[in-house]
Amino acid sequence: MTIGLKAGQLDITVGAPDNFRNHTKGLMGAFNGDPTDDLLPPGENAVALSNTSSEWAIYYDFGEKWRINTIDSLFYNAPGESYSMFAHTKFKPLFFEELLKDKTISMTLVKNTCGDNKECIFDLVVTGKQDVAASTLETNSKNVESATTLANASPNITVSTVFNVTVGQDNALTVNTSDPNGDMVTVNLTSHLPEGASFIRGVYTWKPANMEPMNISFSASDGKGGVAAADVSINLCNCSGHGECLFDLLADGYELKQTFRIVQCNCFTGWEGDYCELDLDGCQDNPCTAGTNCTDVTPAEQVASGKSYNCSACPDGTEDNEGTCLPINECDPNNPRHDCEQICIDKLDSFECTCKDGYRLTENNRNCTDIDECEEMTSDCQQKCANTNGSFTCSCVEGYELNIDNKTCTIVAEMEEGCNLLNCSHGCKATACFCWAGYNLTDDGMSCQDIDECLEKTAGCDHICTNFDGGFNCSCTDGFQLMNDKKICKPCPSGTWGKGCLRDCSCRDSDTECNATTGCAECPAGFEGADCQEDIDECTENNPCGDNANCINTVGTFKCVCSAGFTQYNATTCHGMKQQ
Repeated sequence: MTIGLKAGQLDITVGAPDNFRNHTKGLMGAFNGDPTDDLLPPGENAVALSNTSSEWAIYYDFGEKWRINTIDSLFYNAPGESYSMFAHTKFKPLFFEELLKDKTISMTLVKNTCGDNKECIFDLVVTGKQDVAASTLETNSKNVESATTLANASPNITVSTVFNVTVGQDNALTVNTSDPNGDMVTVNLTSHLPEGASFIRGVYTWKPANMEPMNISFSASDGKGGVAAADVSINLCNCSGHGECLFDLLADGYELKQTFRIVQCNCFTGWEGDYCELDLDGCQDNPCTAGTNCTDVTPAEQVASGKSYNCSACPDGTEDNEGTCLPINECDPNNPRHDCEQICIDKLDSFECTCKDGYRLTENNRNCTDIDECEEMTSDCQQKCANTNGSFTCSCVEGYELNIDNKTCTIVAEMEEGCNLLNCSHGCKATACFCWAGYNLTDDGMSCQDIDECLEKTAGCDHICTNFDGGFNCSCTDGFQLMNDKKICKPCPSGTWGKGCLRDCSCRDSDTECNATTGCAECPAGFEGADCQEDIDECTENNPCGDNANCINTVGTFKCVCSAGFTQYNATTCHGMKQQ
């Protein structure tokens, strides 16, 4: 409610919010948008007066009907005042129709002052004051203008609430407007227009060059006080032309409640980074096997080949096996690459041929020849030996039978008594004694004497020959191992050393050469032993710290701790402190 004082009279303007609609009645009429029921008297069965009713009927049949009594009054009366002081029940108003019948009124003055405005004419005729009439005319004009504004419906502005844009591309957003009253609507951009953007005839176009934050807002006006506004949230994507924009997924640090947001990218093959701005380095995880070089490829090459990198060829002696360089196994039975007659042993960068038991490698190191264990006296047969391919068989002379060991023989019972009469040292035939293999019969015809195959150089040992009663053994010097023919010696395989090649090279320093005979060729300082695993106690040798310090041994070295009254000069020397 607005109350104003002008030209000696009060102006009262009443305004009601929209939620009062359909909830009012009384002298102000019904606030429901229907002007035909405003003149409705009180009462459940009352009928509204017509808008064309006379002023007399409106006053007495409508206005007076709404008069209240002292009980219903909401006004406060000061002491000495009462309801009756303000309720003039016998008041008779002047009606407009009657006033115009007064011939003394100057119609020219009326026209010039009020035009056709009835309220102005009424006040001019009743008061005779032009200023009062002019005030009424002004107030009425403002009321009409306010009523028009209130009755006016605001325009509608329709635009997407989210604008998905991509850096470096043309993006368009259309703004549509309408007005319930059919008024002409003007739409304007109320936010800053960035570089690369335009807003023409309701179409907002923008080609962003970077990811600088900004906002977009529009307003629509019907020229009659009706205004509508719209804010647009921006989802900006910058995949550098190398990825797919994921407008439904916001980048880290951005939330839906913000009006400017960066979205995530799904990078195309060969690209990476938050904005797909980086050429994927296919070599960053060292995918190539040891000994090969990795070369990164372009994204286009990766798309074509399905690989983000290329590895150089495998080193000599190795081959590619599903992306890994593995040593070539020349002895692979499924893909043999050797010409060994019998057994192939794979080696780093090569292979070695060997033979089955009972065979010996020939000079070409490929083929195998049978070992005649009988001829070479390595069969251990006690009496008779018969060579076979790759082996041999032992048997006995007549009157003896082969023992379970398939090498020695035992005389049969029928022969035992006769042999006892001959007093043979080893064995006997019908009328004479004989000796086991490895022995010779002496001149007495009964005793047997060992044959020294080593002395007679019939053993055929490659290195060392050791004779024993009835036979001999071949062995090898340090750094060699005996072959399965029990005679030939070959150098120790790589990584082994010592007698029989039974010791593994385990030098402390991996770069130290391992000698097949002596082991580690040269130990690091502070260590000794064939494997360089034994720490040298330097403190027991030559007093390295001198007389002014204590020597403390540590692994691989030592340290000197100065005695009381001495200070460290260098690692092994302490000097006496100067007196002040």
